[in-house]
Amino acid sequence: LNLTSRFSPSFFFSTFEPFKAACIPLALLGRDIAGSAVTGSGKTAAFALPLLERLLLLGGGGGGNGASRGRLPATYVLILEPTRELAAQVHSMVCALAQFTDVRAALAVGGLSLQAQAADLRTKPEVVVATPVSFFF
Repeated sequence: LNLTSRFSPSFFFSTFEPFKAACIPLALLGRDIAGSAVTGSGKTAAFALPLLERLLLLGGGGGGNGASRGRLPATYVLILEPTRELAAQVHSMVCALAQFTDVRAALAVGGLSLQAQAADLRTKPEVVVATPVSFFF
């Protein structure tokens, strides 16, 4: 699938489901993708792995601060989800996939401490997962 060894199928998944196998190569080429699939088919990984790969190409990728290896400290990706529960699920998956990189993700949703979320956002995580209303207020 042309992913770095950090994201090899054998590490994260025993197999790549058809949805991921079809989408990841196209996403790595920068193509737009619209798709739907059943729960558990790998939709989150299908978009998260290519975006993490792109962030790693900007610089960094090891432990520590990505800025020290070429990537400016900034938020590069905003993932908007319709519900707090779905946002938390996506955030959890992005964090799991990025665990051996220096890419950080933050969650901005209603029902959690605004101060804690604001402090997290001030650290300029590369990925922010949010619900629309919570993010814009």
